[in-house]
Amino acid sequence: MRALRSGLLAIVAPAALALPALASQVPPAFQAGHYGAAGATGSLSFVVHRGQITRLQVRMPLSCRNTRTHRVTAPVLAFGAGGISTTYARMYLPADGSANVTFVADDNARRPEIYLSLQLHGRAGHVSVHARSQAARETCSGELGLDVHAR
Repeated sequence: MRALRSGLLAIVAPAALALPALASQVPPAFQAGHYGAAGATGSLSFVVHRGQITRLQVRMPLSCRNTRTHRVTAPVLAFGAGGISTTYARMYLPADGSANVTFVADDNARRPEIYLSLQLHGRAGHVSVHARSQAARETCSGELGLDVHAR
């Protein structure tokens, strides 16, 4: 019995010591780096470093309607450019690489409410951005979906 217990301990002990080393080798769901994408309807870029998203920049079309005259315009929503520090300057990304964030783009005159959905896996992922605002006599909305890749 003693020999069996000693033999079992000789097998289990090295395996138990190897578990922390194996756990540290598991790759994260996302990679740090500069991510970006551009499409026919807009562009998006951001930086992932230490589980945080920083330097988010989005350029996308909006469809706006004047509530008094019913005139429709198609301005471009651009936020995060020019190094301006904003309320969305730093977002934390969970370990699984997915995030859903809602914020107001305070560096844009229309002050749109932005809904950002992000899924990163390895060095690629998908980002969806939805925007809407109701300021003065104008209502606006827009959406953008892009596959992003680390550069």
